Amino acid sequence: GPSTWHDLRLLVVPLLVVLVPLAWGWEPDPATLALLVVGYAATGVFEELWYRGVVLRSALPLGAARGAALSAVLFGAAHLSNIAFGASPAVTAAQAVGSAAGGFGYAVLRQRTDALWLLAALHGLGDLLLHTTGIHGAAMWGVLVGHDVALFVWGLVCLRGLRRDRDDRSEGTALRSATEHDVTG
Repeated sequence: GPSTWHDLRLLVVPLLVVLVPLAWGWEPDPATLALLVVGYAATGVFEELWYRGVVLRSALPLGAARGAALSAVLFGAAHLSNIAFGASPAVTAAQAVGSAAGGFGYAVLRQRTDALWLLAALHGLGDLLLHTTGIHGAAMWGVLVGHDVALFVWGLVCLRGLRRDRDDRSEGTALRSATEHDVTG
């Protein structure tokens, strides 16, 4: 919970990236807005608890960078299942690569901030804004690619500070397990 969060200023970059679709105006359909809010909030919570909570925690014995990379690759690979629901293989492959890139940034931010719930909120808000703004076509693709590249690069930047953070805090308090703290805190 909030008592363990730190370095929250690092979340300003992902927040700004998430808000980019608002440049195309906010055009929610009142008939489906509540459903979209609930759906994307649930997706953000589930994916962050699982990939930046449980999976990342399990991968941390590999080290901060390798753990972030492994959780990101698994997050990206999970999106390949969209082919089973009729999505284009090329679009799905692009989504998997983009999700892995963005997932790496979120995994590093998870380690730097310990703010899993804020990452879940950013994740859900980002998905929601992509579907309730006036962004479409090539502009949407540009924003999606820009979002994933920005999060990946920000993750690399923040990774440098992670080593300093780990020296300043004990290993046991740097990252709480999803079952011990994140779900209840």
